[in-house]
Amino acid sequence: MSGLNRKSEGDNIKVRVRDAYKRDAGRCRIRIDPDVIKELNLKTGDVIEVEHPVSGKKTAPILYPGKDQDKGINAVRIDSSLQRNINAHLDDFVKIRRIEVRMAERITFAAVKEAVIIRNSDQLVRKLENRIITKGDVLSFNAIGKRIDFVIIDYFPKADAVRIHLGTRIIISEKTYREIENELKKIDNAKELRNGCKTQL
Repeated sequence: MSGLNRKSEGDNIKVRVRDAYKRDAGRCRIRIDPDVIKELNLKTGDVIEVEHPVSGKKTAPILYPGKDQDKGINAVRIDSSLQRNINAHLDDFVKIRRIEVRMAERITFAAVKEAVIIRNSDQLVRKLENRIITKGDVLSFNAIGKRIDFVIIDYFPKADAVRIHLGTRIIISEKTYREIENELKKIDNAKELRNGCKTQL
């Protein structure tokens, strides 16, 4: 497929979502149609922003070499965790572009369902070393015999994405992600109510 036939929006190219190869699952990898890699002048190790045009959510896996069998299919391969990050399903169109990444100084996590206390954040940092994250990413861990999901709610410095390293400070929010979402909704509703009152006046 030529670049002329490919859907594009500015610096973004639209491609379809395909499932990851088994060995890539859980490794924050993306594989892209070799024709697209050539067209965008990408190289192995680049960080690729993947955005769902409907949900507006983004994630940022690391590019691994495209497979010959994927040549010309105008698609990317990402695992179920990355698909979940952007609310994507197989065969959905997503937008991709190469982005620059900064080293994370500080990251704030919020547990999805119930508040979690982590006594040794250094162990978590070591586990996540070199992981690329974006705001809104969901990270899952197995602890005390159950799975715990965390959402990235903030990080510093501000960037499209950041890389975790051994010097990164990880903060666990005392509130769950659901509590934070509910508070934000209340604030938005209050703003709408105030704006409605001003309009009537």
